Amino acid sequence: MVVKNIRVVAVTVLAMVLVAILAVFFWDATHGPTEFDRSVWLHTEITSDYPRLRMADGLLKSRVLLGKARSEIEAMLGPPTYIGYLGSGLVKKPGFVYRLGPEREYPGIDIEYLALDFDSTGKVYDAHVFNR
Repeated sequence: MVVKNIRVVAVTVLAMVLVAILAVFFWDATHGPTEFDRSVWLHTEITSDYPRLRMADGLLKSRVLLGKARSEIEAMLGPPTYIGYLGSGLVKKPGFVYRLGPEREYPGIDIEYLALDFDSTGKVYDAHVFNR
């Protein structure tokens, strides 16, 4: 009887672990970073799922933007939504800011942005997402 109970508990725990692992993979596949697609990035306004949010996560994770010149950034991401300071120090130096979409955190009333700060040589030294 005790052995049977131990087996039931072991199978239950194993099933719970598998469900948790599958949930993590599902969440990452549906909400995690995605590869950059320039055509989707440039035409993001016509979609309702705001792919720029996930693409920005992928760009930050890969660190591909760091060290690029302003001209390379504009060739890749198009013209920025804003140039220069945005708000109170959200962009540390005059840089580029790209609108990504609505804030992902509850209550989702703000907008998320990708900010790119340039050093004195005109290369990206910092890239981050913020909301406002």
